[in-house]
Amino acid sequence: MTAFPTTRTRKGPTMQDRVDAFARDWLTLALAALGVNFHAHEWLGGMLLALAMASLARHLEPERDRRELYLVFLTAFLVAHLTAVLWVSLAPETWTIPKQIPMALSGFASRRIVGIALRIITRIEDRTEDLVDRGIDRVLPTEKKETHE
Repeated sequence: MTAFPTTRTRKGPTMQDRVDAFARDWLTLALAALGVNFHAHEWLGGMLLALAMASLARHLEPERDRRELYLVFLTAFLVAHLTAVLWVSLAPETWTIPKQIPMALSGFASRRIVGIALRIITRIEDRTEDLVDRGIDRVLPTEKKETHE
């Protein structure tokens, strides 16, 4: 005996057919692995809006560094995904704001996030030699020769 009814009581697919179709849908399974617990078309729509807003933010403030080009889109993808997952789990049910709106706003903010992160990394790169010298001096201090007179 199967867990789902396999006999057709009316026209249309049975429950077993629906479960099989769901298991074959690779996008739904991939999104479930990423923690998305809402419809795939909502996630895709929000992700496209986030990437479009990241592109708009890039055009409003052009990149100063070649690294920013791809990092903006990667950050938009990651931040929009996390925003969607958190929005579904933490937003009160009384809020009627669709999850695509915070995803799009987080995609727009990704340009600023990447800019701040790259400024920090650039400053660290500029000071790396001093930081390494200080670290080595702490671990291996220079020995001062004492003169005996």
